[in-house]
Amino acid sequence: QGTTAATHALAVLCGTAFGVLTVDKVTHNLVLGTVQPFLDALATRPGVKIDYIHGEDAVRELGGKPGNIGIFLPPVDKSSFFRSVIVDGVLPRKTFSMGEADEKRFYLECRRIVP
Repeated sequence: QGTTAATHALAVLCGTAFGVLTVDKVTHNLVLGTVQPFLDALATRPGVKIDYIHGEDAVRELGGKPGNIGIFLPPVDKSSFFRSVIVDGVLPRKTFSMGEADEKRFYLECRRIVP
């Protein structure tokens, strides 16, 4: 296995409060790979629901609601895709879907038009 980043920084929105969470014990090259075990553990708690969404506007809207938290993850650089697979092995859940939300819409529309 290769090396990973020394730290990961995540922008977090909780209601009207905004902050940056720094993870010092990085376990993966991609930020989501480091954060996913925490999210998995959190999801086992009663009343906790995790939704993976695309687009900063959607994270702001949902993370800004009372009782919600939005985590802004950096986009996965398409040019680093193969390096991430080499360094980390299997990609974390939801990372294969790259790009912005509006790009997804066009992809889904194309999937319906062209079988």
